[in-house]
Amino acid sequence: MAGKLLRADFAAFPAAAWRSRGGLACADVVVSRGAPGAGCCPRCWRRTVLSTQLWLKMTSLFTQEIHLSKRHEEIVSQRLMLLQKMEKKLEDQNTERASQLQAMETALKRNHSLLKDVEAAEKSLQARLRSPPCPELVSLETRYWASVEEYIPKWKQFLLGKEPYPTGVESPKEAEKTFQNEAQ
Repeated sequence: MAGKLLRADFAAFPAAAWRSRGGLACADVVVSRGAPGAGCCPRCWRRTVLSTQLWLKMTSLFTQEIHLSKRHEEIVSQRLMLLQKMEKKLEDQNTERASQLQAMETALKRNHSLLKDVEAAEKSLQARLRSPPCPELVSLETRYWASVEEYIPKWKQFLLGKEPYPTGVESPKEAEKTFQNEAQ
């Protein structure tokens, strides 16, 4: 708007008037037209328009600078907040890793101990298997197989379903009594 006023002001002061005065400088026309730079001459008018345009541009740039500064502060604060979150997450991960490492070490020790116990039990069982059985067990096993061989012919027909329950065979209770008497 200032540019339009200055143009109108300059139009009111024709270029012929400048020529008739012999191209006087602005300081010579101060009395008739006002302060220098207020559109008193084409040079001043041009300077005024340029300075107004510069002022408008600088105002725009200043507003833009303020906006950018605020945006920069927002970005920096967001960055700081994200950095704090990342640090917290890193601390949590390190804590979790430490607890997992401790649990792993505890499990490793437990597993090692269990493995030693299993190996000791295996060695003990192998030693028992390698040693000859006790004489009572050998005697018991021999009598058992002799009894089985003795009773197979009597029970064979019954087990095949061809004959009824064999007679003359001891009942289970009688066999138990006989076994206890022999053991004593």
